[in-house]
Amino acid sequence: MTSTLAERISLRSPAALCCAVPHLLGFHPRSSAVFLWLNTGRILLTQRLDLPESRAELSDWIALAWRHDAAGRADEIVLLFVVEHGVGALEHELAEAVVSIAAARGTTIRDIVVMLGDRWTSLLCRDEVCCPAAGHAIPAEVRRAIGAEFDAHGPEPMPSREDLLVDLVRDDVRAQRVAVTGMLGQRRWRSRKARERWREEALANLLHWLRVDVGEASDSRCAHLLLGLRDVRVRDTVLWELSRLNSEAWRLAQQRLTTLMRAAPVGDTAPVAACTAVMFWLIGDGVRARGAVELALLDDPGYSLGLLLERSIDLGLAPDTWVVGMRGLSREVCRHGDALQSREPLL
Repeated sequence: MTSTLAERISLRSPAALCCAVPHLLGFHPRSSAVFLWLNTGRILLTQRLDLPESRAELSDWIALAWRHDAAGRADEIVLLFVVEHGVGALEHELAEAVVSIAAARGTTIRDIVVMLGDRWTSLLCRDEVCCPAAGHAIPAEVRRAIGAEFDAHGPEPMPSREDLLVDLVRDDVRAQRVAVTGMLGQRRWRSRKARERWREEALANLLHWLRVDVGEASDSRCAHLLLGLRDVRVRDTVLWELSRLNSEAWRLAQQRLTTLMRAAPVGDTAPVAACTAVMFWLIGDGVRARGAVELALLDDPGYSLGLLLERSIDLGLAPDTWVVGMRGLSREVCRHGDALQSREPLL
């Protein structure tokens, strides 16, 4: 999340930037390039990319760096390379390519900083006295100050992206218990009226569980909740209702959906993972939102909501985009779809 506080901290000095980036991402990056896309001094997007492994990947890497929405709105860029073994020819080529494209687009490069361990240097500064090749040590007092100012806004950064996402991983024991309830079998209805009655019950059950902290759901209830989200009409109406709530309600929904996602058996993860991704996205946690999307698409590579979210997050669209889109729809559209929905088979 890029709060106003984070914007001030990250731009104070190169050393402060190096200390702030893990807080902005939620984890300590390794072998990475981190772009801060700015407009009038405000961070539009903090973007992390793995460093390419060879020159052959350079053009694709550059295209990936510029393909998001913030690239068209930024007037300045700060770029941080986090390296493991020093600055090589590849990093210099990447820096030159970034400078060239930015110049062509009329975007200012404020600085290109390299961090190696607890030292930093600038690739734009040619003054050996100002920025020696060995770099500058990051002062301990700067690291403490940055940590103290971010403490009020969230937990300490995790050691790696994998560590950050570990709480999203399936709990295999719980998922097996949910599966053996036998409640996730294919539903069949005697009539459309019966199907609509079930949808209303599933919707009410989900909304109550997401809005009210009622403790841990039983295995059978988890199965009922997952079955409800499997239905597109129920899922979309849940997301429509949630889009009209506040950030506190989004955080509660995110926590509960994350718990449900971890209990979801293989084959029933995509719907709940996509909904979890939406909630992470709305509260400003883009890394976990992307991680939840990956889990959705691992479960079902063609899941349409997962593909939509993947593209939206990768394009750097603001979470408000989702809220505006959902509020532009009526509840009736989400609940019943268009006229073609009347021809749904009675599975």
